[in-house]
Amino acid sequence: MNSSIQAARTLWSICFPDDDADFLDFYFSKVARAEDTYLEYNQDGLAVAHIGIIRSEYFPRIKQPKRIKLAYISGACVHPDYRGQGLMHKLMQSVEEEERKRGTDALILIPANEKLRAYYGENFGFADAGFRYQIPASELENLQLEMLWMSANQDYELLCEYGGVYPTPSYSSEHAELIVQEYRRIASCQVLTEQRGEAFDAILLAREEAEQWIIDRLTGYEDATARLVRQLRKLKDKPIIISNLVRANLREEALLCPRLKREPWGMYKCLNTEIKPEYMQELLVCHFFE
Repeated sequence: MNSSIQAARTLWSICFPDDDADFLDFYFSKVARAEDTYLEYNQDGLAVAHIGIIRSEYFPRIKQPKRIKLAYISGACVHPDYRGQGLMHKLMQSVEEEERKRGTDALILIPANEKLRAYYGENFGFADAGFRYQIPASELENLQLEMLWMSANQDYELLCEYGGVYPTPSYSSEHAELIVQEYRRIASCQVLTEQRGEAFDAILLAREEAEQWIIDRLTGYEDATARLVRQLRKLKDKPIIISNLVRANLREEALLCPRLKREPWGMYKCLNTEIKPEYMQELLVCHFFE
């Protein structure tokens, strides 16, 4: 294992003790890359701050001549004994400088809580992007799920027709597998898939709560995703909330309806001055509820 990857793994295990060895083995063998691993060391050569980068890109729905290159921040952390010394600020500055050189258009992240949302906003200039809407299930007939073709041998390619472009990031197979691995670590989760040979027709990731299912990711061909939802309901017949990137055919004024709750999801920081904020802010995550 590369020395920087090993150092990152050691620090990760200290900062995120709930992550088991199987997950660490997967992440640092298949997802983490030495060239995308940023570390800050102390005077004894011990890695004490870490930021990992997972790369993706997308075409915004707003007319834009090129794919926007994204750097997703993963595992940002500082060793408990070295917090409060400005190490994350120093490391984040290094990340921004290097990513600009690499042609990255924007940094993105998903804060774990509102405290971290405020932290990244106040200290590093990140802004909200990717908003969640709660939409009554009665509106489901007015929505069309994205189509996502998944292959074990190449990057995932979005197949959609909304204006010729749909503002959803494309994920590498490793990134998508990471999402599944993270869900498998949740005791109350269900991971359902339909697979044909090496390609997946659909994938469903859901959490069971006392009175409902929360589907956090549902992607694939329409008939296959419908079968997975029916399969989930057969496990336990509960109301289902689907949190999923969708193509919405609702009129603009419908999204502004007072009964639809809107809340932030991810955050972004543009590194390329040509990338307009609306390119990032148009990313939608919709909640359906029954």
